Amino acid sequence: MNRRPLCQAALLTTLGIALYGRPFWQLCIAVLAYVVFTVLELELSWKSLGIPPGSRKVKVLVLPLLLIPFWLFAGWQRMQKAAVRLVPAEEEEHAVISGVVYDRQNQEDKTILYLKDVILVSTQNNQQVFENQPDYRGTCIAYYKGNADCSIGNTIQVKGTLSPFEESKNPGQFDAKSYYCSQGIDFSLFQIEILGNDQQEDWLRQTLYQVKEFLHQKLEQLSGKHAPILQAMLLGEKSQMDSEIKELYQKNGISHVLVISGLHFSLLGMCLYECLRRLGGSFAVAGIASAAVLFLYGIMTGFGVSSVRAFLMFGISMGAAITGKGYDLPSALGASVLYLLYRNPYVLFQTGFLLSVGAILGIIVVLPVLNLIFVPNENVRFQSVRQGIRSGIAIQLATFPVLLSSFYEFSPYSILLNCIVIPLLTVVILGAVTAVLISVLLPPLAGLLLMPSLWILDLYEVLCRLAGKLPGSSVITGKPEPYRVFGYYLLLIVIAGAAYLFHHKRALQAGYEKTEKETYREQMQREQIPKGQIHMKKQVFSMGNAGRPAGVVFFAILVYVLLVWREKSGMDICMLDVGQGQSIYIRCGSSDILYDGGSTDISQAGRYRIAPFLKASGVARLELVIVSHLDADHYNGIRELIEDELIQIDCLLLPGLEEPDESYQKLVRLAKQQGIKMQTVMTNDRLTMNETRFRVLHPSAGYRAGNKNDTSIVMEMEYKDVTMLLTGDVEKEGEMNMIKAGILADVDILQLAHHGSDSSSTEEFLDIIQPQIALISCGKDNRYGHPSPEVLQRLDERGICYYVTMKEGCIHIALP
Repeated sequence: MNRRPLCQAALLTTLGIALYGRPFWQLCIAVLAYVVFTVLELELSWKSLGIPPGSRKVKVLVLPLLLIPFWLFAGWQRMQKAAVRLVPAEEEEHAVISGVVYDRQNQEDKTILYLKDVILVSTQNNQQVFENQPDYRGTCIAYYKGNADCSIGNTIQVKGTLSPFEESKNPGQFDAKSYYCSQGIDFSLFQIEILGNDQQEDWLRQTLYQVKEFLHQKLEQLSGKHAPILQAMLLGEKSQMDSEIKELYQKNGISHVLVISGLHFSLLGMCLYECLRRLGGSFAVAGIASAAVLFLYGIMTGFGVSSVRAFLMFGISMGAAITGKGYDLPSALGASVLYLLYRNPYVLFQTGFLLSVGAILGIIVVLPVLNLIFVPNENVRFQSVRQGIRSGIAIQLATFPVLLSSFYEFSPYSILLNCIVIPLLTVVILGAVTAVLISVLLPPLAGLLLMPSLWILDLYEVLCRLAGKLPGSSVITGKPEPYRVFGYYLLLIVIAGAAYLFHHKRALQAGYEKTEKETYREQMQREQIPKGQIHMKKQVFSMGNAGRPAGVVFFAILVYVLLVWREKSGMDICMLDVGQGQSIYIRCGSSDILYDGGSTDISQAGRYRIAPFLKASGVARLELVIVSHLDADHYNGIRELIEDELIQIDCLLLPGLEEPDESYQKLVRLAKQQGIKMQTVMTNDRLTMNETRFRVLHPSAGYRAGNKNDTSIVMEMEYKDVTMLLTGDVEKEGEMNMIKAGILADVDILQLAHHGSDSSSTEEFLDIIQPQIALISCGKDNRYGHPSPEVLQRLDERGICYYVTMKEGCIHIALP
């Protein structure tokens, strides 16, 4: 690596960006660790290359050590500069901004406009709404209802509701702010009205946009139901994709085919390059022409992070071919990473960037190790297949922690699926591109050319559905902590280093000498060893057949311990932020419980808030789900979990009602269809799970509530010497019923009833239970005024510390 300064520069710049805002001691530890690693690597380089310690080459190899502070500071300083953004402090209605349209997307009922060089013209009250520098020109995404009358390159003035992107308020929730920062977009503008337009077009981008629209229509005409998939693959448009297909691809680990990635650029670029060469074009003409076409294609499809990385590496490879120089893959990757980080350092935290770079690192670092351990068989017929499988495994090993950190689950069958999907993807892409081009002249022939691509897409769906029916098709692992990810990659580096040292030692024992120009394997191949002697020679490079299964099993166990295994002890209580609703997750020992789950102002809270939190926490199965009562803001998310089979549920606990309403009966029928056990509870029913005891305090047998809220299941939960009271939406009538029954006692933690409404939490009730902490779940700026100022005053008067989800986000209490 020390002979590749671009690689070191990229690594150190990445480190500087990652350490931005961290304590100084972490920076010192990172520098020290990097210096130690570099010195060890230098020592190995000297010995393997036979370089004397005092030679000039050593001084050249040591030189990168002196540049460590420079590249670290460069990354830190670039991140500091990028952190200054045009971000609104809060939502602002009737804001007027001016900006240049640099991209647009047409959907069925709206147009999405991307604006750059944005400046704030005015607001409703003519006040400053941005947190940072007012003269900074930012970027935004604007939503126009209908078909917007503007072109790319136009400077337009628009009026609408200016809004910041929402941060993740629960573990596992999609972080819109981080995502759009990595896209270079500062804020959003809704319900816009175009006030002015200078009509100055960007001719190139507008032409490419029209070409994209033409291709979009052609794909729709030619491919029918598969059009959204091909539009995503070739044009980067996923807005019209069926959510079921998107989730099917994601669950089975092949969602990468729906993204314009390095594979698309490499495939199209190399095909065009080879065609031009066969037509008689020189290296220079073929290379420059294919790079130019790819550049225009990248602009047309939005130039995502993986596309930029692939284009830069393709351009470097073409430059090497034109000039007759050697192409060094690690250096090309280092140059691409440096450019991407300089352009926008926030891409370092984007899943697409990490997967794209990780895949190349898998080919560079992990694949050679697999080739050393599993030497290709002398039977050339299946050698390419084996090499393809090894490449897939290498990429999976390099990107595995990134996948778990982003999706919290994986499919064990994804490697086998990708061995089928990736080779066939070449046919899909080339067939679709050829069909679209031919359709201009010969439409009937275009349909025939596209048929193999459509058959393959059908095969993809069939394979995914079959894999989904196999046992263990989806393994929920949770989000691994950073130290676990670090430990995994450290293990991978140690194994790679050990394999290379073992390889080096055995090669020397066999009489080979490594030079700078020829590897051991190349020397062996140059000797043209007879077929009968190859088994003896290839043992120089392999760990032996006997050690392979044991090594694989041992590695799998280490990976499980590092990334998946979690010690489940103590208790965790998490009140999720689900907007105007409630959902409380409780883990007592190895058992997982959910008390309520719903929202009235968050669309599909079960899919986008509750399920991601559970998966990020490593919860694949809920032993018990308690529905306090059948108001939508307490159970509609649970209904989604059951309907879409997002999380396995063993038992559903419902209040015992003499006259259940329609929503109650629908939930009961749905649970029966899914084979979920059901149980109703009344006062004094008890339940024990591990060290945790539950006692139902309300509703009592024969109790007739004046409203649905007072049918809420109120439970006292006791763990060791800590007691918590779960109250649902119980109101004054239900509280008085419990007070009269004399079943209330002191508690430590209170889930404040009815989102802090003044219809609950009476003074008498609070005086009896005397909680130390109160938890309140409610949505920001909700129309009910929750939590009530009168209730908060009661809590303050009694010295009760309270936490509200609309301010705190997810509230987490951990008990040993």
